[in-house]
Amino acid sequence: MTGPCRHRAACRYGVVPGLLALLLVVLSACTAAPLASPGSGAGGGGQASRSAAPAIPLNEQPGDGAKEVLPTAPVSVSVEAGSLHDVVLTSSSGAKVSGILSASGSSWSTSEVLGYGNTYTWSGTVTGPKGNSAPITGAFSTLAPREITGANLNIGDGDTVGIAAPIVLQFFGKVTDKATVEKALTVTTVPPTAGSWAWLPDSPQGARVHWRPQNYYAAGTQVNVAAKLYGLALGEGAYGKADLARTSPSAAARSSRRTPPVIASW
Repeated sequence: MTGPCRHRAACRYGVVPGLLALLLVVLSACTAAPLASPGSGAGGGGQASRSAAPAIPLNEQPGDGAKEVLPTAPVSVSVEAGSLHDVVLTSSSGAKVSGILSASGSSWSTSEVLGYGNTYTWSGTVTGPKGNSAPITGAFSTLAPREITGANLNIGDGDTVGIAAPIVLQFFGKVTDKATVEKALTVTTVPPTAGSWAWLPDSPQGARVHWRPQNYYAAGTQVNVAAKLYGLALGEGAYGKADLARTSPSAAARSSRRTPPVIASW
């Protein structure tokens, strides 16, 4: 009788506690690693702790790996819960893009347009709400146009022009998407003056469009012209080279009914 009883006791108090101890060791190893500080542990323990830290979601615009991005597109990186540090966006030529970090430190956005045909790479650090940190990574590339077309305005900044002088925008190449281009052109005057754009036959240099007032400008009218051409599709793979803007402080008072010449041009 005593033999079997001793055997059962040994099974109950010797073998089973040993198995429980083994299970406790395994469970302890699974739950303790994420709680350890990044530098704790011997040997590779610190690296294991860092790899077990929760990921910090980032929102990058454009997304990582994006291609054919317009250079005028909004570019930013943000974190919903956490902060960004030492954010840098670098072009394939090594130039750093200017940008602004928000007051909360949770978002960074560019303050200048990008270049055509470049690859841009993110770097920096993001810190999560629990103090864990991770590197900011990712890259995207911008559109490489088949052709980049420049343009010029016939009126220089600060010029005084005649009361019926047209505004002429000369392109140095073909423009086939004329409707899109017209939407990017604005003329504002003080006092307000009605007028409209019209396309002229192409010159040897390329396409050209002009704006004329419906009636003569009032003497002293201020004329502001803006052409948002950079990053604009002109048609057939061509894109605008640069934005243009001019301010003419006044239109000269003239009584002649013929179209007066532009006093100065460039």
